[in-house]
Amino acid sequence: NVFPLRHDLTTPVTSAVVYYILTIANRSTLSSPQWRSSSSYRVRVALSLCSLTPSLSSSSSTTYKYVPVHLVKAEQKASQYTTTQNGLAQVPTLTCKDSSGELHTITQSLAIIQFLVSAFGLDILPPSPPHLLAAIWQFSEVINSGTQPLQNFTPMKMIKESEFGTGRDFGKHFIVKGLDYLEELAGKSTGKLVHNDEVTMSELCLIPQLYNARRFGVEVEKDYPRLFAVEAECLKMKCFVEAGPDKMPDAQEPPPPAKAEKRAGEGG
Repeated sequence: NVFPLRHDLTTPVTSAVVYYILTIANRSTLSSPQWRSSSSYRVRVALSLCSLTPSLSSSSSTTYKYVPVHLVKAEQKASQYTTTQNGLAQVPTLTCKDSSGELHTITQSLAIIQFLVSAFGLDILPPSPPHLLAAIWQFSEVINSGTQPLQNFTPMKMIKESEFGTGRDFGKHFIVKGLDYLEELAGKSTGKLVHNDEVTMSELCLIPQLYNARRFGVEVEKDYPRLFAVEAECLKMKCFVEAGPDKMPDAQEPPPPAKAEKRAGEGG
């Protein structure tokens, strides 16, 4: 196995690069950087659990190189990015070298998280009991496959007028639908977090999604008390705080409420 089961080699760390995307804050030229990408947010929490923090310069034994990809400038469509990093022109993308020096590129947030679990020995995907592992994947995929992609820029741009009214209404509809089910799933646990008292991939997916939900006008505190309680516990933890959008090197002040975001960044 070229990747160590535990973080005892520096090569996967010192060459790690994560690519994100810039999202459009409103219909004008005002832009909000990739720090708001929820799929990238998941990966940042996982990297924080690996004791790695973002850096706009070079990577080191304690940092990973953070490379913005500007959506407004269509940098995600540039041939240099699509041919060498991400053929779908999406984010996030992780590149790293193994102990032999071979470069590897990994796309899709949950695949990156799975890699970090294997390479750094993270225990957010416990292999047993099997039903717990299945429950973690189930919870995570409700967000990753059934909720977050439907609020992204591309599908919302394609929605003009429909039963949802606008693309933003379309996105919010599926956010609410997903959170309704997640509230039910999380309600089956008596622990402080989604499944018990331990952080799993479910929390890595949930916290960014709740962040997104608020941007779409969802009243998380009022409508999803169980999920809100889980979020409150997570935000006491260093890994979630360090990975928060406002902690990113290129974070900007959010627009006023009346000019809330109309588009969301692409992610996988």
